[in-house]
Amino acid sequence: MDTQSGDLAARKALGKRYFDANRLDEAIRVYAQILRDNPADVESYLFLGDCYMLAGDAEMALLFYNQGKSLTDQTMQVERRIQLAKLKKFISYDENNSKISDWIKDQPTLPTQPQAVAEILQQLTSTTTTVSEEEVLNAAKLLKEIIYNPHPALMVAERLDEINELIPALLELNIRQAQADGRLDLVEGLQNLLQNIQLQKQNEVEGTETSLNGKRSLLNDRPLRLLYLDGDPKIPILRSQFPLPELQQMGNEVTIFESSSAIQLDQFDVLVAVHPHLNPSIMEILAQAHVAKQPIIVYLEVDFEQMPLTHPAFATAGLGSPARAKAYSAACLLADLICVPSESFANALRQSGFPVAVLPPAWDGNSLPHTRPNQIRHTINLGWIGSGDELEDVFQVKRMIVRVMREFQQTQLIIAGDTEVYQLFDNLPEGRRLFIPILQNEDIGYAINQMDILLLPLRNNPFHQSLSDLRLLAAGARGIPWIASPIPTVKSWGEGGLMVNSIDEWHTYLRQLALDDDLRCSLGEAGKRLAELRTPTYQSKLWHKLLLKVASEKK
Repeated sequence: MDTQSGDLAARKALGKRYFDANRLDEAIRVYAQILRDNPADVESYLFLGDCYMLAGDAEMALLFYNQGKSLTDQTMQVERRIQLAKLKKFISYDENNSKISDWIKDQPTLPTQPQAVAEILQQLTSTTTTVSEEEVLNAAKLLKEIIYNPHPALMVAERLDEINELIPALLELNIRQAQADGRLDLVEGLQNLLQNIQLQKQNEVEGTETSLNGKRSLLNDRPLRLLYLDGDPKIPILRSQFPLPELQQMGNEVTIFESSSAIQLDQFDVLVAVHPHLNPSIMEILAQAHVAKQPIIVYLEVDFEQMPLTHPAFATAGLGSPARAKAYSAACLLADLICVPSESFANALRQSGFPVAVLPPAWDGNSLPHTRPNQIRHTINLGWIGSGDELEDVFQVKRMIVRVMREFQQTQLIIAGDTEVYQLFDNLPEGRRLFIPILQNEDIGYAINQMDILLLPLRNNPFHQSLSDLRLLAAGARGIPWIASPIPTVKSWGEGGLMVNSIDEWHTYLRQLALDDDLRCSLGEAGKRLAELRTPTYQSKLWHKLLLKVASEKK
């Protein structure tokens, strides 16, 4: 039968017969050709959307479903498919395709081979390209993994090299979709971009790598030379470690600033200053570097403008004095880029017009306190770690903590970092509470190692919004669950614990975790999987790309 026949019903019947005969490629070509000839055929869009749904690609299924929805008034059957695609609630089927989704069981049997499904867009667009179908499939798979990952930004950062290799294939996917949507203007622009990228890759193979303006990149010829300036190495504000050793292992030359040493700024490609407003000598170097047009990156761990008077570091790091406040403002103005550990803090700086990048903290999983086996103990240790400015936050949930500890005699309380918070629980017997001082970063790992459940009650104020997710990261590295207030950084981290929205929920969730060993283990494992992405190696790659970018732009 002629696939170009005007008898639409006959062509659809032919496609279904092809499938019944296990001739999947031909069935797909028939329906693809139907759509090319009949762009408003809703049934064909739903058929192809069902193909993607059964192949496990809900994102592509949504594209077909939404297109079909836009072409019909009978939206109930389409809407159900859309919702199911969004929720990805379809029953898995085995390799022999003996089981299919309940929601589709009354529909015609559909093709499920990934390679056959991938040909749909190829048939729709009739695009010829030097990008292989395997690369397009890999690009589509990568996009789907990123979209459905609970932390897409982390995944993108972790797989930057892979994404770079798949850029032509990603562009090809966009070209095909633009053609299917009838956006010929967009198709032309994307095709030109794809040709330029392929030409550039060919030049790289031939050893003639060039930058976009035709000049060879000077910084790619040798490692970066970094001057690291730390304004407050001893201030206890739960700081994450800067990945200096890892950057050195990548071939970069790192010089750590010492006030007693003479500095020749022209020897460095870029300067990184951590909390420079706390050291007048560092501020002088930044001023000289700015005049010399040297690239400057300023790293801020917290929002010092919002630091409360009750914070233990306020006297030495807060902006209580005019001189320190002016130095803080000057440091932000001198920086070519300000790096911070949380998106909320970044947004506050962006509103003031500063260029900002977010670099979350890393966790060294190779250090002994974090990787040794869980201690065998007969108690369930509730733990808190923080600073004195969070005294009021802990006080709000104190009653619920004490109530649970009275209900469960096997519970103990671990307080790390602040003696005033420890004294809040003087009504508990000495044998059921323990205080651990936090003098340096290594102490955080030791303290977390004594806990079975991390408690993080925090008011949603500007300072707490600026905090990093270091404590949640530490809990994840240790594999223990957490209970926390729903501040932005907790919502962003998301894995490995329970968020509470009321005081009563503190009692409910604490009691639930105290009772359910399996829940504690499953939440702890979820946090651990996420923490494994935050290695110093991961962070050093982010820093290296950022340093190279800032240095290149300034040059």
